[in-house]
Amino acid sequence: GYIMIDKGDGLPVASDGQKAIIQSNYVYFGIEPSGKWTWAGQRNRFEIISDFNYALSGDNRVFDYTYEGAVSKIDEHSFRYEIDFDNKKTIEKVIGGGIEFKLNADYNEKYGTPRLLENNTGWIWGDENAEHFKLEFTNPVADVFFERRNPNVIRVYFFRDRIEVSKHNHQAIFSAPDDFTLRQTNDELFGLYDIDEWFEIDAPYYTATDLSFLNHLPAGKHGFLKTDGDTLVFEDGTKAKFWGTTVSANALFLTRYEDIDDHAKRIAALGFNLVRLTHHDARWVSPNVFGENAETTNRISEDHMRIFDKWVAELNELGVYIWFDFHHERYLLENDNIYGFEEIERKSPNAEGTADLRGYSHFNDSIRLTMQSLNKQLITRINKETNVRYADNKGIIFLLLTNENDITNHFGNRLLKAQNVPMHTELLDKAVDDFSNKNNLPANRVGQTWIPGPSKLFLNDAEHNFNQQLLSSLREDDPNHLVVTTNSWGDNPMFSLPALTDSAVIDVHTYGEVGELEVDPNKAANFLHWIAAAHVADKPLSVSEWNVETFPVPDRHASSLYMAAVASHQGWDAMMQFNYATRPPTGRGNFNPYSMYHDPAMLGTMQAAALMYRQGHLQEAVKTYVFAPSVEELMYTALTPKSAKILRTVPEKSKLLIKLPKMEDLPWLRETSVPADAEIITRSDFSLVGEGDSSATSDTGELYRNWQEGLYTINSTKSKAALGWIGGRHIELDGVAFDIKTNSASVTVQTLDNQDIASSQNIMISFAARAEPRSGRRVPTLAEPVTGLIKISAGPGLKLYKHKNGDNYTELDVKYENGAYGIELTSDLKTYWLFLKR
Repeated sequence: GYIMIDKGDGLPVASDGQKAIIQSNYVYFGIEPSGKWTWAGQRNRFEIISDFNYALSGDNRVFDYTYEGAVSKIDEHSFRYEIDFDNKKTIEKVIGGGIEFKLNADYNEKYGTPRLLENNTGWIWGDENAEHFKLEFTNPVADVFFERRNPNVIRVYFFRDRIEVSKHNHQAIFSAPDDFTLRQTNDELFGLYDIDEWFEIDAPYYTATDLSFLNHLPAGKHGFLKTDGDTLVFEDGTKAKFWGTTVSANALFLTRYEDIDDHAKRIAALGFNLVRLTHHDARWVSPNVFGENAETTNRISEDHMRIFDKWVAELNELGVYIWFDFHHERYLLENDNIYGFEEIERKSPNAEGTADLRGYSHFNDSIRLTMQSLNKQLITRINKETNVRYADNKGIIFLLLTNENDITNHFGNRLLKAQNVPMHTELLDKAVDDFSNKNNLPANRVGQTWIPGPSKLFLNDAEHNFNQQLLSSLREDDPNHLVVTTNSWGDNPMFSLPALTDSAVIDVHTYGEVGELEVDPNKAANFLHWIAAAHVADKPLSVSEWNVETFPVPDRHASSLYMAAVASHQGWDAMMQFNYATRPPTGRGNFNPYSMYHDPAMLGTMQAAALMYRQGHLQEAVKTYVFAPSVEELMYTALTPKSAKILRTVPEKSKLLIKLPKMEDLPWLRETSVPADAEIITRSDFSLVGEGDSSATSDTGELYRNWQEGLYTINSTKSKAALGWIGGRHIELDGVAFDIKTNSASVTVQTLDNQDIASSQNIMISFAARAEPRSGRRVPTLAEPVTGLIKISAGPGLKLYKHKNGDNYTELDVKYENGAYGIELTSDLKTYWLFLKR
């Protein structure tokens, strides 16, 4: 494990294989004359002085003080803190404030119960004479206590009850066990930089090469998309696999009509054959599907749907299929004639006069009926560009009934009595009684929607009934399109899966963060394990949202290749990055995680990922394991990748599927059939990774992840790549060697002519590293040069080119010795793509 200083606030964190052990944050509370507590946030500034040597400063406007401090390394396991406060005025009454430490209770078995040191001088977690974490102040602080008597949440207050004009100093040492070493901040690890040495890519117009040759022209030429067990196939028998992205919100409605064809061409050229169209109904999007300043959300605006039609038509013409959401973020309005609208509005965190329908929709018939009505309006529309009804468009392949709207985990509690929504509580109580009586289950347990057990059986049944009503209504007008009910998202436990099987495919949303390649599967889950945990046997799997946060994640350059590699190995069917654009794609605007179209870190490797995934450069797993939990374990516990080791470790080496059991209380749920050659595992603690292992190789031999080193490699005959902390390492794959200097980067060598690299006449070399805006959050976004040496074994006679714009290529010098090309990556290349070809 490691301890490090968070660059946001200068506080310590501890992690074990990327599993958080200690997290810390500032907490400050004032008090109003009425006695009400108020938040009194502190502003913090952090500066790196040198290795493991940091300066802190900040101020608190409510408490009226400023502070300055320093953090420095003592040894490999401890930091020294020094903080000086300058209190400008006396405040007679405050609650208090300082630092809150959250200690992961999973480690209490190892370290024991945390304890407070005497005289308000800190805390210790572990044996004083053996392994322990410890924060110890030289002199007492105002207070050290367990928050709400929870020994795993400790607050250290510098101020308590009253503040006087004063200056005071605090010194402390934070120390960790011997198996936890100091780690630099992310800025230090990725390398301090001078952004003036970086370069700009001409987004949103640039593409390194044109991958649109991979697409069917037009989309729909093979008929409607169908399912065959766990496989997606078109009506004529053509198997299907989709690499996609998303166009949403203002990008849908505010992009100039005459520009849409150019953006569609770029999307196809980048290698996408699927686009999700969504956020068309969001209240913050203006205009949206209902028009501009609409008085009701019961009717769509034909005028504003015209540009939507254009997106569908242009994308389909270029072989890009459509995933269409019926509901994403629709907020109901006062004029929508909704039963109990006032109490939903009161509980919705949004503008006055609007109400979030999620959760309530499953029990309130007036909401369900307005959703059905809107679905009918949308699916029976005739596209004004093509004169084809949406229901008849074979270029649309997926319809989503409702986005992130499950009651099994997220929104089933919205109707409880404690929520003060009596009209909806009455609806819930009736449904609880009906289910309890029908299945001879105790009503009090069924109604405890926040606790695993009978309540999760009930909520799955209620969600299923809601799904069936929407599906039945939709099928009156559209018997052909594949329908997804809602998604597995936001850490949903496996007890949410039964109702999701109403979908033609199981759909997942997943978001990663910095360091996904470093997650030890024996200890923690990364963002791809959450996908694997929802892959129900007998069902295709889609991911309609994936990305990495909090932006800008410095190693996001690796995410698309990592996603494509694991998706290929696991046999996942449709992957959609979120988001190509939320605003009209132009050379202006903000730098944000939902505008991939002008992000060099994502663009640098996105085409490489698309090519590898869609052309089948990687093999699917040799062996399949099926996790088959019992009814008791599935429905009466909260199984997630956090708690079930099998969900984290099997995907590292082999394919993972989930088998759902037959349940008497859910007669509509059919027992999942599994492949005949699969190995069925019933233990959630089963692991394919040894307890002390630091790496794993896929059973195909093509994928390797070393979480201790944060390194990932792809080694097939057509694609070879090195991702993560590759700087300063010699990485040798079959016929390709990487000696990269840039600390964190992704480098890929692959064939564009679908031949093995050794015999290819057209090889693409893609690479990427960090990308940051020149100032603030405004574009242009600048790309960090990747430097080093690549050696590629291939036939003689190839030349090296740098791609500029359009069809223009610039020839570069390249050495060919002993059957290998030596390619120097230098900072003056100012590109992320090279081509070795005839």
